[in-house]
Amino acid sequence: MTRLLFPIDLRGVGTSDIESLPSYIHRVSIAHGVDVGQMLKLVNNNIPKLLRFGNSYMRPEVMICKGKTTDSLIEAFESATGQNLFGSTLWIVNNLVGRSSGEVVEGFRWCPECIEEMNKMDGAYFKLLWHMKSISACPIHRTVVAN
Repeated sequence: MTRLLFPIDLRGVGTSDIESLPSYIHRVSIAHGVDVGQMLKLVNNNIPKLLRFGNSYMRPEVMICKGKTTDSLIEAFESATGQNLFGSTLWIVNNLVGRSSGEVVEGFRWCPECIEEMNKMDGAYFKLLWHMKSISACPIHRTVVAN
């Protein structure tokens, strides 16, 4: 079966360093030479109607918590890339609960030391745990998480 997109692996699978869904979508967009909005439109327009999601623009924090849009987004990108994206969201946290409790931060955060180390290896990505407000320092380097 021909896939719509390159089969780019989700980083950190099976570890606490798993990549977040918004990070994965950004990396897929970069690999295909388009911005995230174009990538969302491309995937949405070229998958079965059952898998379609509503928006061509989504903030990272919206993609992190479990909800209908996030579920559709995961199914769409799994279909388009052939990759399993389980674990790339805070699936245990409901969309409304996650946003109302303030547990999920807006945008992206990162550990500068982790990013530097990743760039020396396979390339950098944003870890799912960095999206959580309760994580204020990198558990590996003890560096304050930047944004």
